Amino acid sequence: MLHDSDSTCPPSTTPLSNTYGTLSMSTSSTTTPDFPSGVTWNATAELFINTGNNSHLDSFLFIPLCTIPPSDMANVLLFPSVGEVQELGGDGVSLGDYYESGNEYILSNPDWADMAISGRVTAYPSGELEVDL
Repeated sequence: MLHDSDSTCPPSTTPLSNTYGTLSMSTSSTTTPDFPSGVTWNATAELFINTGNNSHLDSFLFIPLCTIPPSDMANVLLFPSVGEVQELGGDGVSLGDYYESGNEYILSNPDWADMAISGRVTAYPSGELEVDL
């Protein structure tokens, strides 16, 4: 994803929601008197691209970071989806099982056979992408 004039990244005057085309980060919070403001935040390295209206995830502290331009979303939709995670009521992956078993968990489901198990994507200043799976 490249930042261009079609994308909206914070700070923005309009709050973002987990709707089609937003990139979101999984977070959590804990209320504690031990922290100066009474709340601590935890953000993970998990990023999600919303391919539908997932505004119900706003209350689960999935924080939208920016929108992805429509031309880039066309490329996103070419990748296989694992669906909504089971912990949020979906029929997709179980994050608990995935964290516990890793690639073995993905390999055990034939519906996900075309997914990249692990890989690296390199973005060059020219806009060219190199994908190593």
